[in-house]
Amino acid sequence: MNSFSVEIYPNIPDYFFSQDSIDNFCIDKININKVMEKNIEEYDLIYKVNGMIFRYYPSSILTLINDLDLEMNLFKERSNHIVTLSGYPVLEIDFDGESVLFIDPIRDGVGERRILGDRFWVFAVEDVIESALNRVKKYVMYLESL
Repeated sequence: MNSFSVEIYPNIPDYFFSQDSIDNFCIDKININKVMEKNIEEYDLIYKVNGMIFRYYPSSILTLINDLDLEMNLFKERSNHIVTLSGYPVLEIDFDGESVLFIDPIRDGVGERRILGDRFWVFAVEDVIESALNRVKKYVMYLESL
């Protein structure tokens, strides 16, 4: 059975903000200096596909939100792409109708692509990414409110 998750380490608590606030979130309107001053922690963004871990390097809360926002936008476009963390490729995604395939960006010994399991339902994956993104948005909104 396929499994996909997005994890953040250390864990970011889930804060309550209205859905309207989350939908209208704009990083350009955030007081970046205040957010960075309130949170110097670095976070590891981890994609797990069928038990395999794909990550790069811990980064700031703002890099985390940029990476997730970029991925969410690319995912909604339904175009094949390379998933990046801090600009470095960690996964490949191919769409086929209502399904998505995850591919290891490291080719095997003969240059073949290694597909990671069966097809995933595109909306289930999108929900997981969006949930992680919204949690980070709410945390940034919380930090700015301090």
